[in-house]
Amino acid sequence: MNHRRVLRPSVLLACAGVSAALAVLGCSNVPTSARNDRTPSKPISQLPAEPAPAVAAETAAADGGGLNSARSGSAESPGAAAGSQQGWPKPAPAAPPAAAAAPASPANVPASVESGAGEPAAASAASGSNQPPAPAPAPEDPAAQRSRLVSELAANIQGELSRSASPVGPLARLAALELFQPGVAGAGVSAAGNLSDREKRFLGAWRDMFASAHANLSSTPDVQALAASARSLGEASGSVAALALPRTLLCTRVEGFGVYNELRTFTGAARYKLLAGQTHKVIVYTEVENFSHREAGGEGGRYAVELAQALSLYHTAGSTDTLAWRAAEQPIDDLSRNRRRDFFAVQIIELPASISVGSYSLKVAVRDRHGGAVAESVIPIEFVADSSALSAVGP
Repeated sequence: MNHRRVLRPSVLLACAGVSAALAVLGCSNVPTSARNDRTPSKPISQLPAEPAPAVAAETAAADGGGLNSARSGSAESPGAAAGSQQGWPKPAPAAPPAAAAAPASPANVPASVESGAGEPAAASAASGSNQPPAPAPAPEDPAAQRSRLVSELAANIQGELSRSASPVGPLARLAALELFQPGVAGAGVSAAGNLSDREKRFLGAWRDMFASAHANLSSTPDVQALAASARSLGEASGSVAALALPRTLLCTRVEGFGVYNELRTFTGAARYKLLAGQTHKVIVYTEVENFSHREAGGEGGRYAVELAQALSLYHTAGSTDTLAWRAAEQPIDDLSRNRRRDFFAVQIIELPASISVGSYSLKVAVRDRHGGAVAESVIPIEFVADSSALSAVGP
């Protein structure tokens, strides 16, 4: 019996599909024949092709620095000790099919499944993302929304009213809200202590116009309703705005408001020229604006206009004015079933022949006997000595 010393083989395996190299290294004191008389193994190229599992290389063993590697295949290494087998082990039998997996739920989701930056997916599954969204709030009724906004704006203007030096602006804005919600302005106008009676009357009429427009639009939603409300404000403004005389003229004939024959006019400082030394009978035509009305009562309702007009002729010489002629104040009374919008006064006067040559000013003063206001206007007149001066007729 040929005793041989069999050394532990070190197997260097390079696995790339089915290619591998095995080298058995022996000790140097073993005869060459002892290493060469082994029954040779089959060449690697003749080994049956089997799927090779992945190889996981390991570090050197603790006992001496040999290389340990995972092996696969069915080839045996000759000279193995006492029934130990070397070479390509047979693959392990396949595991029986697993039972059907239960539906995924937060309880059975594997914790090793990565989500995002290494966070377990179970954390997101356990969140409340499956809760139903909250229902959207019901839309606010338009009328209720408008009422709420108007109330908020009124409160804002009331705060401005307490800080403003003049209450006219805030009260006017507050009164305009009556177009949306009557009564929202409250008693702001009457409660304002630093307003004159004239300002209170006008702001009250301003507020009433918007309240009237709200009521009129509710029954007749067209521009006629707005016109009626605006007309009431115009009527009220006559007692608030300053009395004015927009036109004062000398005429030869007057038929009505705006219908007249004016006396001949001239260019220059004096609009009219008259010949001195003789009398002149003329008509003083006066248009009046912003006069007040007094409710006279009676059947069907009546409105009275109560004015007075005074005329004074002054001789202007240098810096002094000398009274040359005057007509006493004459009352002007008018009674109508409707409020007057256009108003004019006519007064026939006769200028005496005693008026000398020079420049004069005829002052027309109108007084509102009901409201107390006074307005004045001046008509320039030149008295000339020669009729030739009357030839230069103006436009």
